[in-house]
Amino acid sequence: MLPPGLQEPNRLENAKNAFEKIQTLNENLRSDPFANIAIGNIYFAHASSPSLPNAEEGPTLYSKQLKYAETFFRHILRSSSTNAYAANGLGCCLAETGHLSEASDVFSRWDLAGHLT
Repeated sequence: MLPPGLQEPNRLENAKNAFEKIQTLNENLRSDPFANIAIGNIYFAHASSPSLPNAEEGPTLYSKQLKYAETFFRHILRSSSTNAYAANGLGCCLAETGHLSEASDVFSRWDLAGHLT
């Protein structure tokens, strides 16, 4: 979850842009799971932001932001299948987009302490 001050859409966009720019400047950060989780979380929070641009663009932007978040979480899990943070993010994206069975599968692979079962 993002701090309240970053939940405003412009700040989320600025944070996302800053993370992505830093990743382009530093090769190691492109594959850093925690940097990618942060970007995935920003996309997820941006999708859930109550002040999406307008009624016509809102649902499209919402779906797009969730798809971007899902992409980041899946990317992390391809290289680090035991990353509980990425699995949680993926599960949340799947649940939010109505893929409840797949989300349940993702969540059920982890116990309450965050260990792969």
